[in-house]
Amino acid sequence: MNKRKYITKKIKNKIMCRGEKAGMSCNILMVALVFLVVCSVGYYLSIINIGATGGFVINDLDNKLVDLKNSNQRLEVMNIELRAITRVEEAAGEMKMVRSQEVDYLNTVSGELAAR
Repeated sequence: MNKRKYITKKIKNKIMCRGEKAGMSCNILMVALVFLVVCSVGYYLSIINIGATGGFVINDLDNKLVDLKNSNQRLEVMNIELRAITRVEEAAGEMKMVRSQEVDYLNTVSGELAAR
């Protein structure tokens, strides 16, 4: 047999897991290959699961954002209503406050007031 054909046949036997010496190493190679495929599939499924879960989280956050915007708008309207002058006048009437007719301010010369 030609030396070249012999080497080619030997390489093919090792690749195809045939021959006398390829038994144990071939089994280890096959187990490693199966393990690699299983790990790859598991990794792929975990990535897909994370992506799907992330979509649900984003959807929930969008819904919360809409609810918070609506709540903020209601609070702003309530704030405007409570600050309205008519509301303040009604509250002053309930507390029996009266309008002042005249305002006097204290005129001081510097140094006449107590300082800290």
